Amino acid sequence: MSLVGQSRIGWSSITDPDDYILQFPIGIEYWENGQRIESRSERWEFFCTSFEVLTQQPNYCQADRVILRESGPNGTDIFKSHYSPLSNNLQVQSADWKNGSLNLILHIEQGVNIAVNIDFEQVGQGQGRRLAGDLYLTGFLATSQFRSALGTATKVEYRVPEYGYTLDVPIVMPGFKDR
Repeated sequence: MSLVGQSRIGWSSITDPDDYILQFPIGIEYWENGQRIESRSERWEFFCTSFEVLTQQPNYCQADRVILRESGPNGTDIFKSHYSPLSNNLQVQSADWKNGSLNLILHIEQGVNIAVNIDFEQVGQGQGRRLAGDLYLTGFLATSQFRSALGTATKVEYRVPEYGYTLDVPIVMPGFKDR
């Protein structure tokens, strides 16, 4: 796989070849039952590491998730969530750092989870004394499934766009005297 045009998302340590850090933001398009929902966009940011010294546990990951959802012609609702093992809402299912794969579960609410697979590849020797190589994102898959109040099953995919773009988002700033 060619990594030309791919974004660097992390690095590995030259002092210990088993120590890795991934840290990157990623744009997410929201799809339900195979259809893009244009009124909803998300931005996720991940921090994952194999350094047990940094986090007191091996294979630690945390994620921040910002949801932007149109709430009508004049505004956008913004929701932010933080996920980590310490908050009991993120679980590292598996971490294969040498082969470039992390599998995570984000616990959204009772009975609703997002399965996340992050694939990456190490390239080169990096620069400086402490870096052994740069890590590049080669794949990303996030899916969820839930049932509506009426019992209808909905399959959700969180897709990364091929190219990044800028959102122009109107945000209503309510005041004291608004009704």
